[in-house]
Amino acid sequence: MTLLRNDLLIKKARRRTTNQDYGDDYGLEDELFIDALVAAQDELQQFLIDQQCEPFAVFKDIPVVPSQAEYEIPADAYVQNMIYDIYYSRDGTERGFNNEAPLAVSQFRRYDDLGIPWEYYVNNNLFYPWPIPTAGMWRMRYERALDKPDIRRGTITSATVSSGVLTALSVDVLTVNGTPFSETEYISINDSRGNVLARNIQIIGYNETTGAFTFPGAGVALESGETVPVGAYVCKGARATTHMKLQPFCEAYFVKYLQEETLISQSSTDSSDTNPQLLRMLEKIAEAYNQTPGNKIRIPEMRGDY
Repeated sequence: MTLLRNDLLIKKARRRTTNQDYGDDYGLEDELFIDALVAAQDELQQFLIDQQCEPFAVFKDIPVVPSQAEYEIPADAYVQNMIYDIYYSRDGTERGFNNEAPLAVSQFRRYDDLGIPWEYYVNNNLFYPWPIPTAGMWRMRYERALDKPDIRRGTITSATVSSGVLTALSVDVLTVNGTPFSETEYISINDSRGNVLARNIQIIGYNETTGAFTFPGAGVALESGETVPVGAYVCKGARATTHMKLQPFCEAYFVKYLQEETLISQSSTDSSDTNPQLLRMLEKIAEAYNQTPGNKIRIPEMRGDY
């Protein structure tokens, strides 16, 4: 379930603040609203974390490298050192995870002893298990950072992918408003529902006449499963989406936040205080998320003789 498309949220906020009349050199540009959506989402996620809701916690399985002393924390972690739990399976199976409690958290890194791990230490975007295993699988539970809100910046007309490397990409110049690609080093690819099809695509240039992007070197390597289909949409930013992956009951909060930012931008005075109504909305959202059952690492085994 997702919210309205971000540009439609912006349109709703414009209508409520009578800011529908705008252009290149007058009115409030879309970038102001997009920046406000990014700030609103960050505040919402941090508030939910503070309330210990953990609605965006995810699991990731990481193969053990024999005798390796350190492992990288996933790049999409909200805060790189924010890990909720790490589990270890000796044989790498689901049953192995179910039979193990999460590792304890250590306050310092221990010696590089080999064995079955029972604790870990986190520092500088890495985690260090102790003792160090020689086989098995890690399962990490961490807070995933939400993709950044953006809008459709251009519709793809052609793309060339060779052996998993994106070597050429063009968009319809008539679907590009302004010069968004001169303000970013990375783009993302979205489908019509805001699902991110490809992330972290580095660009070093964009031709406003042909709609063609220039990539560093021989192109950009795509991650496994990533695609760049014709008709998909380009967004500005390494991890950007046209639809925020939140429940519909969050919509009123975002529209209200955009309204407040609009009023502040048009006022001669600035305010850093959270609007009491926005705070109440955040509290209601936290209550709703707290009522949803969380993920559990242990799944009861169902036996046929019961």
